[in-house]
Amino acid sequence: KQSEEVKQNAKHGPQFFTFTWLGINIGQVASTCVLGPLIHHYGPHTPYLIAAPLIALVLWPTLGNFLREKPIPAEERGCNFHMIRKHPELCSLTLLIGCLIISLIFATFLIPEEHIIGFALTFAALVLAGFRFFVRSEIAGPVLFYFMLGMLSFNVDGALF
Repeated sequence: KQSEEVKQNAKHGPQFFTFTWLGINIGQVASTCVLGPLIHHYGPHTPYLIAAPLIALVLWPTLGNFLREKPIPAEERGCNFHMIRKHPELCSLTLLIGCLIISLIFATFLIPEEHIIGFALTFAALVLAGFRFFVRSEIAGPVLFYFMLGMLSFNVDGALF
């Protein structure tokens, strides 16, 4: 929906995305600075009590239909097997990724810690190969780039406090 709004007012696009990501980054830095002392002084449940009302704010524009989305008629709701038959590769990749994620979650409980990295790398290779062979290159290229970027980037969001 954001991209539709930006297409309608293209001159405001850079400012809109700067505002969005600046807000996200400021929120992350502020929460990182506050979280450690908050847990230390008030206990581990306090951050959840503070975050819950802020997270619930997402419901206000959603329930108010601020995005002006049209409801789907009752006869069109449910599983659309026509679309599944039309795009079997994408549906299969979705199921594959879901099964791999569930397998990795169970593996963390059942397998020694030193073997989990092998499973994770194998599963990542399966996802990369699936996208490379079953999705058009102009779509698979950016998806694979962001997948690799996410895998190889050093993320310390949760470890800063």
